[in-house]
Amino acid sequence: MNIIQTLVLAVVQGITEFIPVSSSAHLVLISYWLGWADQGLLFDVALHCGTLIALLLYFRQAVLQCIQEFFSWFTNPRNIPNTLAFKLAVCSIPVMLAGAFGHHAIEQYCRSPQLLAYTTLGFGALLGVALLHRPGTLGYTDLSVKQVLLIGCFQALSLIPGTSRSGITLTACLLLGLPPQAAATFSLLCGIPTLIMASTYELVHAQGVPIEHLNMIFLGMVTSAVVALACIRLFLQWVGRYGLWPFVAYRMVLGLCLFIF
Repeated sequence: MNIIQTLVLAVVQGITEFIPVSSSAHLVLISYWLGWADQGLLFDVALHCGTLIALLLYFRQAVLQCIQEFFSWFTNPRNIPNTLAFKLAVCSIPVMLAGAFGHHAIEQYCRSPQLLAYTTLGFGALLGVALLHRPGTLGYTDLSVKQVLLIGCFQALSLIPGTSRSGITLTACLLLGLPPQAAATFSLLCGIPTLIMASTYELVHAQGVPIEHLNMIFLGMVTSAVVALACIRLFLQWVGRYGLWPFVAYRMVLGLCLFIF
């Protein structure tokens, strides 16, 4: 990979990671259309490390809250199911299991533009169905453990490129009755433990990577972090003002273009 390819993919990752359009799909498609060799999951996860840094910085108060709640488990175990830290941990279990047992199959068989066409359209339509569901007044702190586990099962589907982790968790939250703003916030928070696990797994298996590749990986990670940090606030403001239907429309157009190409 050269610097231009690295920067382009990092900027795309930073823009698309937190909106429901699938960052992994865009990374695969841009490389495909520009004739670049597939960057592979390792570089994808390095970019996810950058967006993880952005999440930790933006939601630093929630992260500190989760750390405090974790230590409170030992002094007040009865309150564990009500803590945000526990709910985020439960939400991450399904994707952890799916990644552990399906990682190699996904990397080998689920990165084709043909599959992206189906997942872009299918899960985009599902998000549209969820938006038709009448929103309730629940906040994400009111979710039960069973509801959080259901969101986690939806999130496990995000391992398939084109699904969109933020999109599928948004869909689950909307179907459970959360208003769009609360659904978007919880969707972003769910990404913290998920990205930590994915990044850790890939970094453990990254031994032996040539030093020139590590330079490009580091550049991509920093770039995606800077871009993503700016986009998180813009995305939450967009949801509050305009809603999520523009993203559904974008996915429909993108999916149809994929079928045409």
